[in-house]
Amino acid sequence: MPRKTPMFPCPRQAAVAAALLGAVLLSGCQTSRELMHQFSSGPTHTAQAAPPPSAAGEDLALVGRALDASAAGRAGMLDAAQSAYQGRPGPRDTLRYALLLATTDPPSSDLRQAQTLLTGLLASGPPALKPDEQTLARLELVLITRQLTLETENRTLHATGAQRLADLEHQLRSAAQQNVSLRRQLGEARAKLAAITNIEKSLNEGKLGNGTTPP
Repeated sequence: MPRKTPMFPCPRQAAVAAALLGAVLLSGCQTSRELMHQFSSGPTHTAQAAPPPSAAGEDLALVGRALDASAAGRAGMLDAAQSAYQGRPGPRDTLRYALLLATTDPPSSDLRQAQTLLTGLLASGPPALKPDEQTLARLELVLITRQLTLETENRTLHATGAQRLADLEHQLRSAAQQNVSLRRQLGEARAKLAAITNIEKSLNEGKLGNGTTPP
């Protein structure tokens, strides 16, 4: 008679199967906990914060705000920079005051004073400014010097042109006066010639009336 296969395995096989199933379930639960922890704690590598702006970057931002502001706004910013410079004339306060002096509109702007302030900052014994601010000060000093040179050359050209125009106008007036004098002299000469001609004609007619043959 054939032997029937039992519906359930032997106790040892059942224990082994149960242990394997428990290990699988435990491993799955641990993996699930790890995944939940990763999602709840966020990414392990967070984005680094942006570095703070440099000193020269803040100074350029100040100039940018001044350029975008109205004329009254620029004048107010210049007054605030002047107060800071006069209250505690540190290197950075001096630099900012010089930058705004070169940025604002006339009559508040003063390129000569800005040039003097920047030259003094760059000529100080130990560097008074940070390296990036020193570069900014040198660049601004070059721009101011070029602008002042152009303004000087422009004034020289205007003065030279005005003097040349005045000389030409004087020559033109002199030529016109000479022309009037020459025309008057020519008229007088013509009048004298006409008078002489009339006298000669009268003399000739008188000689003919007396029966004298004209020469």
